[in-house]
Amino acid sequence: MLNVLLVGYGRMGVLHYEAINKSEHSKVYGIIDPNININILNNENLKCFKDINEMNLENTEIDCVIIASSTNSHYEIAKILLKNNIPILVEKPLCTNIEEVDELLQIRSIQNSIIRVGFIELYNPVIKFLENLSLDKVTKIIIRRLSKPPESSRGLSDVLYDLTIHDVSILDKLFELDEYTIIEKTLKKTQGLITEAYINFDLNKIKVSLETSINSSKKERIWEIYTNEYIYYIDLLNIKFSKENIETKEITNIKEFDEDTSPIEQQLNNFISCVNTNNDDINHIRTIENSHKFINSLY
Repeated sequence: MLNVLLVGYGRMGVLHYEAINKSEHSKVYGIIDPNININILNNENLKCFKDINEMNLENTEIDCVIIASSTNSHYEIAKILLKNNIPILVEKPLCTNIEEVDELLQIRSIQNSIIRVGFIELYNPVIKFLENLSLDKVTKIIIRRLSKPPESSRGLSDVLYDLTIHDVSILDKLFELDEYTIIEKTLKKTQGLITEAYINFDLNKIKVSLETSINSSKKERIWEIYTNEYIYYIDLLNIKFSKENIETKEITNIKEFDEDTSPIEQQLNNFISCVNTNNDDINHIRTIENSHKFINSLY
């Protein structure tokens, strides 16, 4: 059973804490959070720290670390852990500075360590289903990821790193985001922060239209994938899939997914597997690099 150190006990930190405790293959070794109150966790064996510098990482029982602290803290914490050859899973984005992303990936390569980023949608059952479809004749993709305005206390990044990067990671997973051309983009700001993004680009001869917003009156996670014969409708929020014949307009293959294991639990299981085998997933490293580079190119 792996000892997992959790950095950050906010909204995502709580979800990771619950997933770790639910797993048969891991347990929470300790939590790093300046505001942590050990009494609310009802776990007298849990070690709590205010700062990572309080720990002796050269002599520790920690097997791996999940970083769910604020984005601006990711770089320094991840750098310390990677240099101590401790496997890490970092909530997205890894960093908002592309030079810091490149440096962390380079350290990971030198240390031969493990780094994962919390692209949670990659574990959505619909995306896993799409991976098994023949998607070599796709001509167009329309994506809408809309959210209501977040609470200011959550301290999220702008819409590109908060929402857009999810769909970019999926595009890389399904089609490899190596060659693309930005055709048109519109970025709208609210109080200096990008809150809406409309991006049209060509990806390996596929025309992609990507709309993301944290200013919407509703929440949507919709993909439409067009081929010469069919339109695939994907609802990532409600976990549904259907297919429409373009010629006959007949809708078939209506599928709803009901999985016992949540995406965050599947993500944890994948991370644990990498740690146990000391084997990082090179395709995931590519997705980390390509997704952050794509987002960076939009500024």
